[in-house]
Amino acid sequence: MSNFTLVIWYDQQVDVEAAFVKNFSADIQKCLRRYLPDCEVTILHNTEGEAWNLYIQSAQSPVLSINNNPESYGYIVQVEPVQHNIPLVSNEQYLLWDKHFETDEVRLYRPHDMQTKSKYWEKLTDISIAISSEYIGDNVTSAKPRVYLSLDDNNNYADRENLKRDLSDLGYHVLPNQALSSNYHECTKQIDEALVGVEMIIHIIPPIYNIHFPESQLSLTEHQCNRSALLMEKEGEAPLRVIWISSAYEITDEVNQVFIEKIQRDPSQTRGSVVLKSSLEDLKKYYRQKVTPEEKLTSDDDHRDGVYVVADNSSQEDIVVDTLKERRVKASSNINNISYTQHLELLSKASSVVICYTDHNPNWLAVKANDILKSKGVDRAQMFDRVVLFRGDKSLDVKTANGVFTDMVDSLSDLKTIFNQSSNK
Repeated sequence: MSNFTLVIWYDQQVDVEAAFVKNFSADIQKCLRRYLPDCEVTILHNTEGEAWNLYIQSAQSPVLSINNNPESYGYIVQVEPVQHNIPLVSNEQYLLWDKHFETDEVRLYRPHDMQTKSKYWEKLTDISIAISSEYIGDNVTSAKPRVYLSLDDNNNYADRENLKRDLSDLGYHVLPNQALSSNYHECTKQIDEALVGVEMIIHIIPPIYNIHFPESQLSLTEHQCNRSALLMEKEGEAPLRVIWISSAYEITDEVNQVFIEKIQRDPSQTRGSVVLKSSLEDLKKYYRQKVTPEEKLTSDDDHRDGVYVVADNSSQEDIVVDTLKERRVKASSNINNISYTQHLELLSKASSVVICYTDHNPNWLAVKANDILKSKGVDRAQMFDRVVLFRGDKSLDVKTANGVFTDMVDSLSDLKTIFNQSSNK
């Protein structure tokens, strides 16, 4: 039986680290034995030598490198939020805490807390699988399909770990598998290397825009989006690229709002890509339906048809819907009271949109135009076939919606002509 030694590094003078390691050492040994059954697993503390290293990090951890052996692997375990990272040559980072971004409430994962106990063991299992795979040397890793899953500064780590777990279960090799450099040029090289040969790219948009490169006021997330967008411009078969915005929280960070608007409107970012605003589970469902053959057969993600009619006057709305149906065009409206979320979902599922504008109200028109722009992020970055403004009066000012509409008509006959053309395409 071979020997496997894991050295746990922590500051014995820091109470939170000393208390955590007391139970953690036995727990991680228990997990590792499951995944390394042919090894005698030994756990040491703060011991130099040729061994695998695991670094405990707390808010009081010193800012220094304690990885003196460049050939060894290092894994960071954050037991509470910190403001700095230990620089390691090769590392994975695991957070044993999560944060509610709207309230700033932090939950610590501990084995004796009934609310977080399952999370604690889930993370220990993740760590054990990662260590055992590296130690054994997974010979099939190079043959696995590769997926790029973006990294950021802790704000999306819980989601990333969840997705990484799911993608690994699907048989993917998930990259990057080490921290990205704070040096712009080195980071660019790391991103580009990780993007080589990937079959799928998933960008997680965090709730806060974190400046990673102060000299250019650029976040790590935006830099990764920019590098993968360049990859999508190259000739050849492009990977599936998804830009995911979690629907679990509202984006209140102004800089992040501007970044998200840019993503949704910039053709270079949306080329061959999907902008998806959804729950985490819906994101999993989406890419599973795209990459798993047996699930493709039942997928309705590509089903998008019909015309969605929005009007400031219910009688005019009825007339337009009836006119479209006369032309055998599937049409629906928001004439019945529906929620804003339902309104955006109807927009996202329609192939075309008609806005009926009968009374002077620039603010109403501006809001509806903005809804059309937002709708691409609700479901997917797929352009509408037509976005039509039907004016009840030629004198109505439509400047608040410049650049949104593909067509502008003032009569039902013109509207019929447009959708005759659409149906003949």
